Amino acid sequence: MNKIEVRDETLEKIIKLSEDTVIFYENCNIDVKYEVTSDIKVFMYVYNSVINGSYDISSNFSFNVFAVDSSVSLKLDLNREDINLDYVYSTINEHDNSYVITVNHNCKNQISKVINHGINLDSNKLSFVINTVIPKDSIKICANQDSKIILVRDGSGKIDPNLIIDNDDINANHSAYIGDFKEEDIFYIKSRGISLNDARKLLAKAFLIGKMKISYKEINIILEKLDLYWR
Repeated sequence: MNKIEVRDETLEKIIKLSEDTVIFYENCNIDVKYEVTSDIKVFMYVYNSVINGSYDISSNFSFNVFAVDSSVSLKLDLNREDINLDYVYSTINEHDNSYVITVNHNCKNQISKVINHGINLDSNKLSFVINTVIPKDSIKICANQDSKIILVRDGSGKIDPNLIIDNDDINANHSAYIGDFKEEDIFYIKSRGISLNDARKLLAKAFLIGKMKISYKEINIILEKLDLYWR
């Protein structure tokens, strides 16, 4: 397992990823390019940072990102036939932040599954722009987007789920939701003797972690930050 840590820096960099990797960015302003050359899993933790990343992907890629009070922009170029992208982004925010991801299907017979979950903890604004681009020559593509923003207090959210498709030999779907947790889920947990705040916190944990394919240690990073920020 490779580990990359960057703290309190502003930099431009090119990084090759050929093995499972954990990446930490804290208090950074980063413009970085990654080259993914092997079938790998990556977990990226971003805290109080601005990240602009581009990924040249020529293999199957499992990518999990957890961001805290950060603005993140990612471009993922799928540059080989017959590869799968399994991508999950989770974020918690007390300040205004934006998140943009663009997935470019540059070859045929590719699959992308893109899941984006955000929680607004205060009176702030969180915006998602989700782009899936499929040009004319990229046939037999399966592309899915699933984006949700949970508003804990009186903040606001915006989701732009964009499918930019130039052929019809594909299967593409998107969904978008902005609002609170479901009332029936909150009611069920409260009926077990749990307070409203703790019920919502349990749902927040499941919301942030449930779709990720990460280790117990990485799960604890998310839980520790949620415990710190949850009021």
